[in-house]
Amino acid sequence: MSSITVQFQSQTQQALVLEGPSGPFTIHRISIPSPRSGEVVVKVHSAGLNPADWKIPKYHILVDEFPAIIGSDIAGEIVQVGENVSGFKIGDKV
Repeated sequence: MSSITVQFQSQTQQALVLEGPSGPFTIHRISIPSPRSGEVVVKVHSAGLNPADWKIPKYHILVDEFPAIIGSDIAGEIVQVGENVSGFKIGDKV
């Protein structure tokens, strides 16, 4: 008997969300967006907060609309590529 491996790709992801200008940070499950022109979608393998992330609610800087998804320090793999993207392809590690 042969075995078949089936992989299911989730349509959602976890995101760190800043609820309002002074916080709190919460984790939400959100839909994975499709890439727009010039964008890629990255499957995140590792993420972290940097000093700018925690300074946003402390000093009310950089973000004007809430709730806001916070955090940009990531490592992962490109899983989708939008139109007009050059220099990146599916499978690239970023």
